[in-house]
Amino acid sequence: MPSRPWVAKLTGVFVSVLAVGTVSVAGCMLWELQFAERFGHEAPTWIPLSGVYGGKAHSIVKALDTDPAVDLGPAKTFSEAQLRLSPANHYAWLRLAFIDVVETGNLSPRGVAFLQRSYDVAPYDALTWRISMAFETWPSLPPDLKAAVIDELKVNWRTGRRRRLYSGLPKAVHNVQGLAALNAVLEELQADDRARYRQEKLLKDSKL
Repeated sequence: MPSRPWVAKLTGVFVSVLAVGTVSVAGCMLWELQFAERFGHEAPTWIPLSGVYGGKAHSIVKALDTDPAVDLGPAKTFSEAQLRLSPANHYAWLRLAFIDVVETGNLSPRGVAFLQRSYDVAPYDALTWRISMAFETWPSLPPDLKAAVIDELKVNWRTGRRRRLYSGLPKAVHNVQGLAALNAVLEELQADDRARYRQEKLLKDSKL
């Protein structure tokens, strides 16, 4: 497994962000499923198994915090099972893309497809982590996916979603091409903000 500082940092961010979207759903349901498996009964029909599979996958990925050599194969299997039940779950698609980064040190064509799918089902999300990973693996992304990433950043910026966090993204991106692309977008957005501020000030002053 590649040992790159930015991959290790991405791991910590990933497991903390996606914990809210997976573990909170799984909780007691995971216990119920384990009980059913142990005693040979079918799982209760009320259990949303998609969340259970997501919780199991997340717990395996989280083990990277203490064991960089953890086998992520089961996490992929659980994520795929989750997506068979909930194909629009963009957290699961992101998890598969992240696992690809951990295993290869970058995004393989398969990982790119996972990231693309996460944008297909959820083009706009407040996760700075997804944008950070996209710019960190920028040379691997096709033009249409790059356009989707930039569009997400612009829309979220202009609607005020985590603007301050986006301003700090360059500190988290080490890929030279990705950092250049990110800085170009941020400079454009900041220039737009300054122009809008000047326009608003002129309008305000004209009413005095």
